[in-house]
Order: sequence, then structure tokens, then C-alpha cells
Amino acid sequence: VENVSGTNYQAFVQQNVLDPLGLANTFAPLHSQVSVPEPAMDSYMFLGDAFTDTSDWNPSVEFGCGSVISTLEDLLAAADGFFLSTNLLTSETHALMMDPVSPGPVSTYGRGCNAQDGLGWGHDGTMWGMISIMRADPSNGVCLSGALNLQYEDERLYASFFQLQSAAALLKNALGYDAGAFGTEPP
Repeated sequence: VENVSGTNYQAFVQQNVLDPLGLANTFAPLHSQVSVPEPAMDSYMFLGDAFTDTSDWNPSVEFGCGSVISTLEDLLAAADGFFLSTNLLTSETHALMMDPVSPGPVSTYGRGCNAQDGLGWGHDGTMWGMISIMRADPSNGVCLSGALNLQYEDERLYASFFQLQSAAALLKNALGYDAGAFGTEPP
């Protein structure tokens, strides 16, 4: 991104993604930032046999994996901007992003995103004590976002993702929209 754009990653994301989508509470911190600005959820990670407060850990060391901090409201706006409208992307790029590259039993991978039956297209994230999902269903226009502020660094990490996705699907079903198999049973 930096070589092609001629600017640093954070400035590129701000100018080309966050500002156009109106994501005022989302940011990509610089390496030198040591605090996480408000509004932000506290986050915790289970390391060894104890919980560690990771609320002020800067995600920029995981450079290039996204490294953004957001709110649930901004995730909903991002889901709409990336997957339901083409205001941010050209129609060609939008179609290419959602073109199935690798169909799988649980989800279908596109380019930088995946589709899950009943939940739609989106992107999930995990970073030092936080797990998030962002989904948009083009068939009905429903956008969902969710977060868990506790992360395990073992096999429970994937179980936590499935629980969060199941909770989102149950909510979608409760709102009267089909959420596929994810929305039929509690996590």
C-alpha cells in the first residue's frame, strides 16, 4: 500500500476508506501511538492461567492485517459500504471482491472477505483480547456487527468466533430474517 500510494498505511486507510465511509470512530493507529482513544471497549486476553488487560495494546504491530480499532456502529456502516453499496469501490472491484475464490463447508472465501450461509458477506477480526464480526446480507440488506472483549489464545478462539456468529444469526432470526443454520440453535 505504501509503495503504490506514496503515503503511509494509516493515512491511506484514513483518506481512502474511513473518511469516505464516514467512520468517525474508527482509526488505524500509528506505531508510535501508545494509547487507544475513546470510544473503545476494554479488552482482555487469557494468557497462561490469568486474564490480562489488553485495552491499551496498540494493534499496529500486526501491521498489514487491518490493524484498525472501531465501534460496533462504525462496523455496521463499513459492512454497508463494502458489501451493499458500491460507493467506496467501483462496481468491478465490488464484484471481484465478492467473487467466490474458495468455497468451503462453513464459508466461501472471496478476496479479503467471506460469505456465510444466512449471515452474508463480511470480515471477522481478532486482535489481543477482542473478537469482532461484520456481516452484510445482500439478499435483504441486513447488516450485523458484534464483538467479544475476551480472547483465548488456544482452541477456544475458534469456538468463540462460532458463538459470536451464532448469536448474530439468532438476532437476525429474531428480527424476522432468515439466518440459515446458524440462526436455528443457541451457540
